Amino acid sequence: MASGSKDQTVRVWDVASGQLQTTLTGHIWPVGRVVFLPDGKRLASVSADLSVRIWDTETGQLENSFEWSGRNAIALAPNGNLIAAESGRTVKLIDLTTGKVSVTLQGDTGVPLCMDSTPDGSALIVGGTGVKLGLWDVETGQVRTTFQLREDNVESLSVSPDGRLLATCSYRNRFELWDTTTGKRSRAVETHGGNVRCVAFAPDGKLAVANSNATVAIWSNPD
Repeated sequence: MASGSKDQTVRVWDVASGQLQTTLTGHIWPVGRVVFLPDGKRLASVSADLSVRIWDTETGQLENSFEWSGRNAIALAPNGNLIAAESGRTVKLIDLTTGKVSVTLQGDTGVPLCMDSTPDGSALIVGGTGVKLGLWDVETGQVRTTFQLREDNVESLSVSPDGRLLATCSYRNRFELWDTTTGKRSRAVETHGGNVRCVAFAPDGKLAVANSNATVAIWSNPD
């Protein structure tokens, strides 16, 4: 597991023991988002210093860095070749080999705050300051599905390993589950550890929920 911090670092943790494994330094402003690459040995981070950085988590070395105008959200395509990054009110897909933008996504989700790709890599779900989420086709740049929210400012979202469910939170005392095919909400789950700051599905389908009281709860059957 990896976490970005206001102290400008990225920390890599052992999930089983809860022990810190590596601290990655180099950003000069707080780190807003981190995501592992498919090989599990590298990760990407985006910071308020307006850069996207690719790290080797085993050596702690910086592999690559791209200057970027956004700071809020990143996501990685499952093939590891494309990274999606927020840029103002749009999302741009960047080729990690060349650093060039391949596709630009623009819609009515507000300023993007979080995003995640579907397991097959064909689509990207984006949430932000608006009251809608969009599921975008990464090749055409068109919206496939729209999710109508009850509240704005989606803080975090995550797609299940089978692509069937979407988990979201908006810094309230609950998280919500959605059907990715229909865009309909299937369930709202209240928590007892304060407001929910972050949600993330594990490869086995369990859902990690981080609360404002500095705890993380693991839900084994979120649906």
